[in-house]
Amino acid sequence: MDGKKKRNLQLRYSTFLPEEWLKNPNLASKVPYFKGDNRGFDPESPRYRTRVDVYIHEKESEAEIEFSKAVGKSEAYNHDGDFLEEGVAPDEDIVVKRVLSNHEKTTIQLTHSVSNPIIISPAVDYKVIGTFYRNGEINIAGYHDQAPHHEVYLKEADEQNWEPLHLAENKGLEMMAHPTANHLWRYSTFTQ
Repeated sequence: MDGKKKRNLQLRYSTFLPEEWLKNPNLASKVPYFKGDNRGFDPESPRYRTRVDVYIHEKESEAEIEFSKAVGKSEAYNHDGDFLEEGVAPDEDIVVKRVLSNHEKTTIQLTHSVSNPIIISPAVDYKVIGTFYRNGEINIAGYHDQAPHHEVYLKEADEQNWEPLHLAENKGLEMMAHPTANHLWRYSTFTQ
């Protein structure tokens, strides 16, 4: 093992709506308002649209990968602020795969596609490919829709403090419709 420390890492990716209330951009819809998450960037917030945690447990020759996924409740309201309905979108299109794992590095892929469970609307889509090297280097790249807010954090599993890797603000729900451009991002510890 060349004396390299085996790490236990936790990667957290959340999507959330910072507003308390959101106006539905589809004016013809019977659902004019949705309740938002009413928060800013915060890795520990219990309020989110979706959250994925990927755990990378480095072993002698490869790494074990575990993950959890959760989808927040969507709540619809009328013009008077009266509750209409609620729902939770299915999570089967949130997928984490171990692409490669050996004594030098581990590569994971996270793909995400989750729609509003109450109305027909574009899904929140994103993809991340992360490589975690045994020498401590990290290279993560991804893309996502420009709505809602996206936040990505990393920490050693037994540590308290999260390191923010990527924070992106919502550009408006209308930015989820195709063919709007994806937001591309990268985090790397490699020096040029």
